Amino acid sequence: MRRSICLWTALLAAVMAAPVSAAPCKTPRQLKLEWHGNSGKGLLNFVAYDCALPASCPVERGTTATKMPLNVTLREGDKTIFQANIQTCDKPKCASFNAGGCKGGGDSHKSSAGLVKLAYPTKGTTSATVRIRGAMNRPPAVTGPVTVTLTDASGYSLEATYTKCRSGVGTSSVTIACR
Repeated sequence: MRRSICLWTALLAAVMAAPVSAAPCKTPRQLKLEWHGNSGKGLLNFVAYDCALPASCPVERGTTATKMPLNVTLREGDKTIFQANIQTCDKPKCASFNAGGCKGGGDSHKSSAGLVKLAYPTKGTTSATVRIRGAMNRPPAVTGPVTVTLTDASGYSLEATYTKCRSGVGTSSVTIACR
């Protein structure tokens, strides 16, 4: 009896520790990546709707459903184009808060790297609005599809795939816009 409890405990711990696979967002709206050669940094903005709720929902009002640090990755196939993190910090420019819990509320995470807003409409989905900066090399011209993934420290992950992209390539800048 004791051995079976230990086995069940170990199995439960393994399942809880396993990373959650990203659920695709049903309605990716827009994505824009800007790179400027003089700074060596990229700025990624994206909006996606109808994504899965975090597994931690429901949460108490004021408790964030997503946990820092947050990681954002933009890929074309297997190639990573952009990757950046929003870290926790004690500076006044950094903040994480929840307004309204999970049903009709939302999480906001802000740091010097950018801003992530996750809204939890009453229909039981997540809407993501993200603006994040990070160091990157010159990106290639992209026609699509590209996939952006946002992952938090507790294993929550959302993924949006944008199928139609166009690239504007200059001598010292690249802009990629997708829908």
